[in-house]
Amino acid sequence: HLVADLQSTSDDNYLLVKTQTELDIALASEQDLRDKNEKLEKKIELLQNELKSKEFNRSNIEKEYADMRKNDSLKIKFLKKTLTNLRESYMLFTPLFAIDDFLKVFASILDLKQKIDEQEKCLERKSFEKNMQQLESEMKRLSSSDSDVQLKIELLKLSSHNDFLSEQLLKTEQKLREQEKDLQSLKMKNIETTQHWNTIKMLFDENSKNSNDRKNSKAIQTERNLVDKATSTEMKSGEKSDDPERSPSEKSSPKHQMPTRQFDPEVFAHALSSQESLKMQLKQALNLASARSALLLETETRLAEAHGRVRSLEKSLEDRDNQLKSVKDAKPDKTTTERKEDNILSITIASLQNLLLEKDTTLSRYRELLEAERHEHSKIHEEHLSEIKKLKKHVEECEREITKKDEELRKQPKKEDFTSKPSKKVETSSSHSDSDDSNKSGTAEKQNIESTKEKKASDPNPTIKLLEEEITKLHLQLQEVSDREKIWEKSLNEKESEIHKLREKLQTTHVDGHEITENLASRREIEQMRALIDEKDRHIQDLTETLSHFHDDQQKFMNDTDINTTEEVTQLSVELNRCEASNRILKTQLDATKRQLTNVTQRENQARDLIKNLKAQLIRRPVISIKSESLMSVREEQLRKRNQQLEIELGDIRDELHRQKVLNENRRAKSASDLHLWDKQKRWQQTAEKLKEKLNEREAELDKLRATVTTAKNSIARLEREKHILEQRRANHYCTSASCPNLHTATGGGQSTSGKYTPADSPESYGTSSATPERNHGGVAAVEVLNESNRELVEALKNRVEAQQRKIVALELEGKGSNALVNEIEKLQDANSNLQAQNVRLEAKILQFQLENDKLKHGNNSELMLKQIKHLEDYITTIKGELIRAKSGLDTSKETINIEKNKNQQLEKTVTTLRTMIDKLKTEQRPKS
Repeated sequence: HLVADLQSTSDDNYLLVKTQTELDIALASEQDLRDKNEKLEKKIELLQNELKSKEFNRSNIEKEYADMRKNDSLKIKFLKKTLTNLRESYMLFTPLFAIDDFLKVFASILDLKQKIDEQEKCLERKSFEKNMQQLESEMKRLSSSDSDVQLKIELLKLSSHNDFLSEQLLKTEQKLREQEKDLQSLKMKNIETTQHWNTIKMLFDENSKNSNDRKNSKAIQTERNLVDKATSTEMKSGEKSDDPERSPSEKSSPKHQMPTRQFDPEVFAHALSSQESLKMQLKQALNLASARSALLLETETRLAEAHGRVRSLEKSLEDRDNQLKSVKDAKPDKTTTERKEDNILSITIASLQNLLLEKDTTLSRYRELLEAERHEHSKIHEEHLSEIKKLKKHVEECEREITKKDEELRKQPKKEDFTSKPSKKVETSSSHSDSDDSNKSGTAEKQNIESTKEKKASDPNPTIKLLEEEITKLHLQLQEVSDREKIWEKSLNEKESEIHKLREKLQTTHVDGHEITENLASRREIEQMRALIDEKDRHIQDLTETLSHFHDDQQKFMNDTDINTTEEVTQLSVELNRCEASNRILKTQLDATKRQLTNVTQRENQARDLIKNLKAQLIRRPVISIKSESLMSVREEQLRKRNQQLEIELGDIRDELHRQKVLNENRRAKSASDLHLWDKQKRWQQTAEKLKEKLNEREAELDKLRATVTTAKNSIARLEREKHILEQRRANHYCTSASCPNLHTATGGGQSTSGKYTPADSPESYGTSSATPERNHGGVAAVEVLNESNRELVEALKNRVEAQQRKIVALELEGKGSNALVNEIEKLQDANSNLQAQNVRLEAKILQFQLENDKLKHGNNSELMLKQIKHLEDYITTIKGELIRAKSGLDTSKETINIEKNKNQQLEKTVTTLRTMIDKLKTEQRPKS
């Protein structure tokens, strides 16, 4: 029996060793398979990353190919345009020299133009002085001549000759304007062709930058040589051609040296300041390199619009130059200032074109830098995304392994329940094991004890054998249980280590997510971004409003020729360029900030999604033990609290954003209304100043008109007095004595004009009685002609006084501030101009009547003078006889002689005064007309 027992124990030991070795081999093979699986997964991830990088490179290559195709298509279009231009112009208007040389030549031409204009002015002044001297000599000669009739005839001839010359002057002015228009059209064509060649140079310079530096340097040298040769040939051909803008001094130069360009210091300082501002703005643009490609495209379109605006402004300026030249012919004193302003305008336009070209080059340079930085940023972003995906996969794999191990642990105790049997030693071992195993072994032992008691009662010897067999089995079971306990402990330790690692990874992921949220969604950054956006929105709105007001003012400026000058046009163009540049920069910054905001919101959403996914994963994760459940529940509660806090903060941030948007909108509305009111106030101030100036001018005119009215009234009163005196003299001339037979007819009703004593033998009675009817008829006709001319003069003067009084009333009303009467005043001014024209015609008629009257007087003078001489001789003889006869008769004769002398003197005075009045009226009306 002992030998058999020993053999059985040895066999059992061998079996146990064998099973143990097989288990070790199985575990080692399982571990190898897991290592191979991990290596394969790593290879798969590497291949996927390579695939993504290749796809990204392919997309970049496709984009570059598309950009190249676009550039090539643009180049083809520009080359087609150049071919058409060359075919149309036969290589005449294609400049082969640089823009700087062209601008220098243009500046030299403008200088020569100024010199020629000054020479023309000097010649015009000299010719004007000569003409004035001739006219003065002729006036002296005419004044020296006694005959008034010839003088008036010569005056009429001169006026007709003056009209003819004025018509010829208008025709020549029209021809000059047409020629200037043609010249300006040729200039515009030249400028357009230069711009076209500049764009082609820019396009092909971009390709040359991509090639090697050596090739570039060689190509540039060859191009310069070709340009020098072409310029030399073109200058030679340009000297032969009849170019109106080239001066003779420029043609005569043998070496064709270009004059240096004369820049305005203000323009140069402005250009330096604009360059410094561009440098600062480009430094800021390098910091905001995330979204510059789209903005660059927008800037290119805006630059094209700006080119179009510059062209339109140039056209408008040329039209303005034409208007100024037309005004210049009428006002020769202002020509020097206007031409200087034209030169300043041309120089400023050239400087603006240079600035635009510099901007294009700088933008093309920095575009490449921005694209490179964008590529780097995209690569870094993709690397971060790939790392996040790897972490997610690793977390999922760990969770799967945990679930598998949990299932294995659940299955193992079920198998042990079927294989376990009762024994007394199990009670000692069960104390070290779990409570569940001890309860099950206790029930099994009770059953075994009952079965052994029954067997002992039946057979005493076989019971011993059975007990021994049971003891051996129990030993084996104990060994198996101990081995399993060791395995479980190992598995538990491994799982706890894995759980610890997973917890560390979760903590790191949470920390990273928290850092991302703190870095991207922090309140300070959001508030800073909001402040930047609000400031830029305000600035852009202000700029847009100022631009709109500026365009309105520009339209008014184009319409109002009297107020604005060419200097104001240059200032406005400079301000427009500044506003447009600042507007573009601010728009680019605003777009960048908006995109940053969108990126921040996207990252916030991604962080939220990550938190949600982690929460879901934590919820799905199975429970391993009571301790782990308690720990994870605490962690989950912390995460939930953190999530709730973040959601509350997000809600607060959104509310604050909404409030700030409302406040910003209110502020914008207030600022817009304030700006509108300020602009209105400024405009009203300008209009008030203009109206004040007009009022001062009109008041000066009013004073002049009042002075003329007073003089006219005085002259009218004086003429009426003279008329009354002449009528009395006429009555007295025909009936001076009491014994006059024509007394009743002359005085109209038998009224005696003089109660003085006149003798019967007086020479007056003799003259009147002995005068023929022809003499009486001639004297009456002469007096009637004088009366008619005087009446016409009085009526014309009365009409003029009435018109002037009306004008004075209208001006007084306008001075009080009634804007509604402006149209009525203009109508009254038109009526006044018509009346003045009628006045001139009436004065011409008066002059003709005076000439006819003078002719009649000269025709009848010889007979009348002879009769008057005879009458005076008889009168003298009768006076001598009466002086001898009686002393009383002497007094009467002396009185009659004095009366006749006074009459003649007064008649001569009236004629001279009438002539002086006519001359004064003519001199007053000439400057007004």
